[in-house]
Amino acid sequence: MKKTLKRRSMVILLLLSMMLVFCFCSCSSSLGASDITGVDSLPGKTIGTQLGTVGDIYASDYTKEGSVIKQYNKGADAIMALKQGKVDCVIIDNEPANKFVKNNSDL
Repeated sequence: MKKTLKRRSMVILLLLSMMLVFCFCSCSSSLGASDITGVDSLPGKTIGTQLGTVGDIYASDYTKEGSVIKQYNKGADAIMALKQGKVDCVIIDNEPANKFVKNNSDL
């Protein structure tokens, strides 16, 4: 029970820090406006993740709801896939997300 509660707490914290990712990364001007506004928008979407991260584990929960998870070796590869329209959104940690948004004006 404690282990499950701890995992859920980690996921909630991760989600809160990743909201920036959903707001910015899913709104690429080259791809047009996105309908992803938060975690409630994820079912049925194609989600990019960095393989083996907490975000990857969290995203896998959405496969039951029709989402497709595309795993990449590096966060940068997931961001590139987003920019190319191969995924609808990317789940990565907050700090790398902030750097990607800062360095990519189209995110």
